[in-house]
Amino acid sequence: MGVSYNKLFKLLIDKNMKKGDLCEAASVSPSSLAKLRNGENVNTDILVRICKTLHCEPGDIMELSHDEELLAVAERAGEYNARNNN
Repeated sequence: MGVSYNKLFKLLIDKNMKKGDLCEAASVSPSSLAKLRNGENVNTDILVRICKTLHCEPGDIMELSHDEELLAVAERAGEYNARNNN
């Protein structure tokens, strides 16, 4: 299971806000925004700053992604860990 930040980018469009404006207003680096765009992990402090800036809740900017490929990778990792922890 991964995280999707598509809701964040849709919210920016709805608020007619550019990504650069968000970076400046929320004190978020462009590299952190790139991580969000790519669905990578970011510090929760970044998410809190974005939510404060946009006056929203975390669920308004992110959602869990039930991507089949991610599930398969997680299952393989679990099987590997189970074999190697015994």
